[in-house]
Amino acid sequence: MESVEKIVIPENTGYISNYSEFERIIDRDYPILLDKSITGCGVSSFFLDRNHFRKPTILVSPRRKMI
Repeated sequence: MESVEKIVIPENTGYISNYSEFERIIDRDYPILLDKSITGCGVSSFFLDRNHFRKPTILVSPRRKMI
């Protein structure tokens, strides 16, 4: 079974665009699980707006309403 690395976004990150290390941290050759623990910081937009990602990406949001 392939291992998965969990990446935790610092709680003081207001917007992911202000987290300069983010793109370097998520560029892995293996699966990652991104635990942002805060909402509204732009992670979904980051992945949806990028067309250069070579790997399949699954966005999961634990909400009761549709995004």
